[in-house]
Amino acid sequence: MRKTIGKIIDIILILLIVYLSFRLLQKKGIIDTRLDKLNSIPAFEVEDMEGNLVTEAIFEDHDFTIVNIWSPLCGACIEELIALRELEPHIQEKNGNVLGIITNGSIDMAKTKIDELGLRFTNLIPNRDMNRKLVKGAVVTPTTIFVDEKGHIIEKHTGSYGTEGDIRFLRKKIDELIRWRD
Repeated sequence: MRKTIGKIIDIILILLIVYLSFRLLQKKGIIDTRLDKLNSIPAFEVEDMEGNLVTEAIFEDHDFTIVNIWSPLCGACIEELIALRELEPHIQEKNGNVLGIITNGSIDMAKTKIDELGLRFTNLIPNRDMNRKLVKGAVVTPTTIFVDEKGHIIEKHTGSYGTEGDIRFLRKKIDELIRWRD
């Protein structure tokens, strides 16, 4: 029994080392994911959580959009979602938008989280095409993508700094986006 537990611990440690090594190489730009190779958000036509049809035209009405790929099973995602909820009035004031894309987990779980957190921004349910072209390229959740009004990717970020850290980080990025636009 002890040998079995020891082997399980060894396997977990090896997987953790492989994962952390991959993340480090990805952060240093040595490994590119599918998402890293994208210059713009691929065209899409999907439903949001309310059953409305949404396309990439959603970007056109705003100077920038913060696209957040999140999972209802991810604690760091919840931290960042809270930060986005808190910053949404500031984002709208700057003619920006927030767009969530749900991954990993049931729609019911996502709906529960959206209701619990009081999220007002649009959250998309990715179809097979969006999963293949965009969501599966986000190897970490949360993944945050800053895009312009044409859906061109300005910057990508993975992970969370905790709610307060995310608020500081996102506010700084929003200010940079505004300066970049001017």
